[in-house]
Amino acid sequence: MKTTIVIDLSKLKPEVREKVAQHLEAVVCNFDALTSSDDTSIAFGLMKNKNLPSDQVLRKLAKNRMVSVREEVALCQSAPIDVLEKLSIDPEPLVRMRVAQNPNTPISIILTMVNDSDWRVLLKLSERDDLTPETLRAIASNSSTNSSSLCNILAKPNIPSDIIEKCAESKDESIIIVLAKCNRTPIAKLEGWASHESEEVRTLIASNPSTPITALLTLADDKELSVRLALAGSCSYDDVFKKLANDKEEDVLFALVNNPQITRSALQIIAQRHTLNSASYIAKQKLDSMA
Repeated sequence: MKTTIVIDLSKLKPEVREKVAQHLEAVVCNFDALTSSDDTSIAFGLMKNKNLPSDQVLRKLAKNRMVSVREEVALCQSAPIDVLEKLSIDPEPLVRMRVAQNPNTPISIILTMVNDSDWRVLLKLSERDDLTPETLRAIASNSSTNSSSLCNILAKPNIPSDIIEKCAESKDESIIIVLAKCNRTPIAKLEGWASHESEEVRTLIASNPSTPITALLTLADDKELSVRLALAGSCSYDDVFKKLANDKEEDVLFALVNNPQITRSALQIIAQRHTLNSASYIAKQKLDSMA
């Protein structure tokens, strides 16, 4: 015979209330009262309760007046689509952020959220891996989108070319840094950024396979060692190799001789002009192996 025990949950500690709520049975609990309670520990316990119908619990908790409860529902990967739809237009941005974060939020809902007016929601949307070109374009066009969101979407492999071109006009250094890595950035911009005041930007331009040789030749004379090192390790043009082969920094010469694309002419320069440098020895070994 099963005995029913009546418990006043309000008199229990929060962690205990959550545990109790987690194990309540549908036949003995006051379902409506519990799901509308302001006690978050009870709500979180109900969400973990395997004795209760999950969809029903989540639909009830989605109406709870506590923002933290609705946040948890919005993050729940088992939340029904109709619950996510409701929470995607919740008046609280924190709740909409969680919907944007939920990996199981369908693209149909994401498409409606790209017009959100809160930059925090757009930031969470921009971090998703399932965004279509259409959604990426919508986020980029939203006036509430900040530079962090733009950087996230510019790094996506399916970002539309017209968005790249538009963002390439920005003076924001964080955006320029992302585009300096992109092999679809307009050539004219890559060439112009070879003289950018930021060492990080110039270093990335030096490593970008789409950077034109005119810009690479400029970077071969860059005052910063990090820029010339990046160029020495990634370039594939003979004229750039030969220019760097005259560099006075041993680290640059080592990067050059270890570049698998280095040309014979550049190796000859290193072997002949840097006889006191150990890079010269490596250059001579490589020349011998080419003979």
